[in-house]
Amino acid sequence: MRENETSINSLTDSFNTDQKNAEESLFNHPTKKSTSPTFTTHIRNPKFQKAILWLSIFTLTIGLAGLGYIFYTEKHGKEIPNIKAPIVLDPKKKTLPNKTFTDDELGEATNTDYPNPTNGMYLSKERYERIKNLKPIAITLNNHVASRPQAGISQADIIYEIVAEGGISRLLAIFHSRIPEKVMSIRSARIYFEQVAAEYWPIFAHWGIAYRPDYELNLSLQAFQELLDRGEAETDPRADARSYIDEIALPVANTDTTPNIYHHDTDLINAGIATEHTGYVEFSKIYEEFRKYYPEPSWSTFQDFDTWNFKDLPEKTETATKVNSIFYNFWDFPGFETTWTYNPEKNTYTREQGGIITKDRNNDKTVEVKNIIIQMATETKLGDKKGHLMYDVISEGTATFYIDGGKITGTWSKPSARERTVFKDALGNEISFNRGLFWIVILPQYSVVKEN
Repeated sequence: MRENETSINSLTDSFNTDQKNAEESLFNHPTKKSTSPTFTTHIRNPKFQKAILWLSIFTLTIGLAGLGYIFYTEKHGKEIPNIKAPIVLDPKKKTLPNKTFTDDELGEATNTDYPNPTNGMYLSKERYERIKNLKPIAITLNNHVASRPQAGISQADIIYEIVAEGGISRLLAIFHSRIPEKVMSIRSARIYFEQVAAEYWPIFAHWGIAYRPDYELNLSLQAFQELLDRGEAETDPRADARSYIDEIALPVANTDTTPNIYHHDTDLINAGIATEHTGYVEFSKIYEEFRKYYPEPSWSTFQDFDTWNFKDLPEKTETATKVNSIFYNFWDFPGFETTWTYNPEKNTYTREQGGIITKDRNNDKTVEVKNIIIQMATETKLGDKKGHLMYDVISEGTATFYIDGGKITGTWSKPSARERTVFKDALGNEISFNRGLFWIVILPQYSVVKEN
């Protein structure tokens, strides 16, 4: 047993000696080169250490960004209703036109193969091919007496009319199938115009906007509330259209993003018209200029929205009452009393406002409308210094439809900004509209509409 023990101790001593020699060989000969560098050699290399540092910083940054995104979407995601992801096209396969078309190039429809999703109007194949991948353009238009007649409105697909302030209405025109050279006069945006426009997933064009000035934003909540309570705040937060554009991710073509195509009509100024009524946009250049600011194809690319029901022939329904003319006013304000008259030969309606027939300044054509909708909405006076209003267009209420010389009573509903307004008759059936220009009037709920 002792011999064995001596043998084991000898082996242990020998192992310890070999291990000591190996360690001395490793750490006492740094200049010795090896064809296979060890891990220790790598971690002592300054370049390796620098790479590890940058990798750590990059990983940490990505991690923090991810956590921030999760936190933001948890807190804010539900505040942005129904935001669809933009359609992303392969840049090599994109079909967006390099140059905006003119109407004369594209002709009229010869069959029913190419309906316009915005207002159901049939288009020529050439026109359809040019617009099918482009967003509609929504634009706010002046309707002050001094700004009439507006330019370009006979080529719109849909026109909305709503009071901005003080009983003075403005127009929101939706252009898609036809793009005029010039549209005027342009005015500033309001939240409820944006909410209506958003359902078309458009490019939103405007000149000016309701917003909260910096000095109000910098006040404490208590100080601003006191200012608001006294009626001395310039803009009630509920009217902050600039912030709302970001909230609903509405792409804009305005004097900030596309300044080169906005101008004042000097002939009108020389004729004594106030400057604020003379602004116009070279409308046919909007897509081209817009893509300079938003070069990604997805910003300009058409996104699907729900379409309304359309019919091809006039219909007489049991729920319709014959009406030849319609009359209403906005706040009983002089110059805004409005009369619509039905033309049975053309199955269209013409509009007089302030006793003057509505025409297009570009071509002097009388504007002929296929469908009139009067939509009643709750009006709220906010009480700020600017006199801003709110119309509750994301809601539901009563509506009256004037189609084919008849009147149909029913309802409207719009669950969120990005969802299309749905129109139904009194029995709950969706309305079938004529193909062509719509004029949608959003009136305060207390308004009186007369008929003949």
